[in-house]
Amino acid sequence: MGTAVAIYAACVSTGALLIQFRNWLTSGPRLRVSLISDGLIIGGDPEFDERDLVIVNATNVGTAATMITNLAIEERYPFYYFWRRQAINSYVVTNPQLKGYPRNVPQLLEPAHQWTGVIRSRPDVIPNLRDGDYYALVQTSYRRRPYRKRISPVKPKS
Repeated sequence: MGTAVAIYAACVSTGALLIQFRNWLTSGPRLRVSLISDGLIIGGDPEFDERDLVIVNATNVGTAATMITNLAIEERYPFYYFWRRQAINSYVVTNPQLKGYPRNVPQLLEPAHQWTGVIRSRPDVIPNLRDGDYYALVQTSYRRRPYRKRISPVKPKS
């Protein structure tokens, strides 16, 4: 009887240890980034309507708050140049907010809250933003590397 209790206690304590390890791995801020590559803003006032936008949404699905410090764009080599790790060009989006809204960078992002940033098309600087070689980067204060999401090519409308 004593051996069965010892085995049961060992299994329960091992399970508790694994649960605590999983909680340790998932604790802290974590962002889930999504992207709309052919965005359009339609509101109540035509003055604030915009076309040809890339809309970036970041949701904090973690357990702690984080500071969103920057929104950037970088051009990377195609995937078959896997040995090239650095970007070709990098750009910073200094005003990633919608028209008529206050500045949203830097912003503290609490758990279960969402942040929205906007990349406006500038053909004079980046002539082919939606060719598949550009990535939107959301940079935070707690993580060294940014969250990277590919700006996918827009499918032609039939």
